[in-house]
Formats: sequence, C-alpha cells, structure tokens
Amino acid sequence: MTVKDWTYRWEKDQTQFHMSKIHPMLAKHIDALTEGKKRLRFFVPLCGKTVDMRWLAEQGHEVIGLEAVEKGCREFFVEQKIPYSVKDLQNCKGKIFKATDDKKIQLYCCDFFDLERLSLGTFDCIWDRGSFVAVAVKERKRYLCILYTVFFIVH
Repeated sequence: MTVKDWTYRWEKDQTQFHMSKIHPMLAKHIDALTEGKKRLRFFVPLCGKTVDMRWLAEQGHEVIGLEAVEKGCREFFVEQKIPYSVKDLQNCKGKIFKATDDKKIQLYCCDFFDLERLSLGTFDCIWDRGSFVAVAVKERKRYLCILYTVFFIVH
C-alpha cells in the first residue's frame, strides 16, 4: 500500500489491525530480544498507534517510531495520555512528535522510504509487528535494506 492508501484508511478509521494490549509475541520474547538489557534504542517502523511503544518505554527503553500518517501519531499520544510536542522535520517532508513527559518516545511522521534522509543513528532492536507485510511486495527488498542501515550503520 502507498502512503496515500494508508492515509485513506486512517481517515476512514479502517485501522482494525491495532490492538488494545501489547502484542503477545513482544511480551513473550522481550527477554530474548533485549538479552535482558535495559535502556536500549528500539525502532518501530510503520508504528501506527501501537501500545507496544508505550510498553517498551515503560520497560526503560527509548522508542523511535515511524508512521506515514499524522493522524496515527496524534492518536497514539492522545489515547496514551502522553503530552507531546510537534516540530517540522528538517531533512524531509514530515514532522516529529516527541513525548514531553519522562517517556522516551519519538514518532517520525513521514514516508518510510524517506528514512534514509533522517539522521536517527542506530538501534539496538527493531520491533516490526506487521510492517513487512504491509509494504508492497516489490518494495520489500528496499524496505529491508533501509532497516539494515538503521540497525547496523552509524549515520
């Protein structure tokens, strides 16, 4: 699906894929994923408004999400009752939503394929609950190449 397709679905509230609780696979495998470490940097691509992000932050991790649709970013902070600020991104078209309380959560609102233009640094973990299958088949190799760079290469 394209950003235009996702925007349409958000506008029509066709986001039934969102869960009201953390994903059971995340809860089950968090120790294996983190190797028991705290204060890791998590990247959550195509995050929408998943409550997994709040849960990860409450576990002591820094969470950077990326969502193409502004409505999803706003709904996350409003539904989770987390105060936030919004600024325009400098390197690409989009915005950054940042928690203004003690939670270390930032959501980049832009096209995933513009991620290469952002200087996000590297991440210790990537939590991709369903992004890979949401990306068009012809774009999946490109998607994985971008994830590889944010996971392994320092910007």
